[in-house]
Amino acid sequence: MNFSLFAHLVGAGLLGLVSLFAVAAVLRKKTSLYRPSMITLALGGVYQVVTGGVLAYQTGGSPLSFCSKIAIYLFALILVELMLVRASGKSAVVVPALIIKSSAIVAIIAVVGTVGLLVF
Repeated sequence: MNFSLFAHLVGAGLLGLVSLFAVAAVLRKKTSLYRPSMITLALGGVYQVVTGGVLAYQTGGSPLSFCSKIAIYLFALILVELMLVRASGKSAVVVPALIIKSSAIVAIIAVVGTVGLLVF
């Protein structure tokens, strides 16, 4: 197994666990876990997009295949983030908007860059 695949799979596993803990935190109203969960999910999402892009480039994947896999993954991640943001609105937790927005921008740049490398 190459290092990129290993790094991507470990990241996916850890981010999956963080997602489960975040959903549990919302269901149990553990407001002290909202902000750290949002930050971890935002940064972990960028990590997964970057390692997924590296894998796609190394394996010569198609842009459509890469984008469809990233879209499915990010959709699930965004749902958990939105759940946390909505729950934060009902409590006194401050949403780390700058981190979430900048992570989204970096992820978009990584996706565009990867697609550019796969196309050209």
